[in-house]
Amino acid sequence: MKKISGTELGLFTAVFCLAGAAVLTGRGLTGGGVLLCGLGLGYILQRSRFCMASAYTDLLVFKDGSLFRALLIFILVCSVGFFFVGLKTGREGFVVALGWRTVLGGLLFGCGMVLAGGCAAGTIMRLGEGYILFIPVLIGMIIGSVLGAYHYSFWSGVQHLDPVFLPRLMGWGAALFLQVFILILLWVIIKKWEKQ
Repeated sequence: MKKISGTELGLFTAVFCLAGAAVLTGRGLTGGGVLLCGLGLGYILQRSRFCMASAYTDLLVFKDGSLFRALLIFILVCSVGFFFVGLKTGREGFVVALGWRTVLGGLLFGCGMVLAGGCAAGTIMRLGEGYILFIPVLIGMIIGSVLGAYHYSFWSGVQHLDPVFLPRLMGWGAALFLQVFILILLWVIIKKWEKQ
């Protein structure tokens, strides 16, 4: 029996997914576009080895800021994109108030990423590559998400600050300028950090 190469398997998977997307779209469902976007993002994540957890750990442990700079570029592209969407539509989106629960959640999430060896996207990507050691990580993510959803009413009632939306405070242009300035400043700080 002939062994199937990775290229053949990839082509088969691509054709299968394109056919599935065509069937979903033909039935009037939006799942076809979502499937293709998911495949594209998954491919980009896998080929680039992009991981939020690695972006921070590589910077702090190894003084390698390449992934963190990629994260800054990602935030910049999103900021510019949402700037144009907000400017055109005037919609503000869903602005959430911050409080100590956000800090606590961020610390727990960050510790979990380091212990698990990757962020949520990295975990799913590695599972797709066949790393079965990430199965318990995925199970833990599911359990944590279910518990978080179950206790959401408690956490939403905890004292928090009023929501801050920069375009509402200073206008869309000034908010974008401030974000771009902060991102460039972080870029310069990271470059200096790496050279030390």
